[in-house]
Amino acid sequence: YPEMDLTVLHPENRINDLYGREYEFGVQDCFEALRDYLDVENIKIPPRVMFQEDYWNKNIDYFNEKTIKNWNHSPVDLQEIQKNDVLIFKIYSDINNHCGVYLGNDIFYHHAEERLSCRENLYPRWHKWLVGAYRYDA
Repeated sequence: YPEMDLTVLHPENRINDLYGREYEFGVQDCFEALRDYLDVENIKIPPRVMFQEDYWNKNIDYFNEKTIKNWNHSPVDLQEIQKNDVLIFKIYSDINNHCGVYLGNDIFYHHAEERLSCRENLYPRWHKWLVGAYRYDA
């Protein structure tokens, strides 16, 4: 096709966007995604302490109830989750090791390791690891 022009499009990695972020532990990971999403909703949570890599294998729980209480969030029943509730997961671990934000209608926002940040269905895949939900105390 000699009369056609070829254009190569390269994706941009824009940190300000919530969706499509590349994963980097401690920089763009589940906690930072949670924090940035809540910030857009005018819900502020403090910066995290520096997480150790593979903290869940070292028996360190950064997503414990005491820490989440310091974010001005209180536990809610998993059957009563609402938009902007923080979700905590234990994925192949005995330690809480993942977080996200419930968006409603079975959808939550999160950033899993080796994936782009995204919206995803909570059921059936992620629900089996869901261990806690917390709501902002306005």
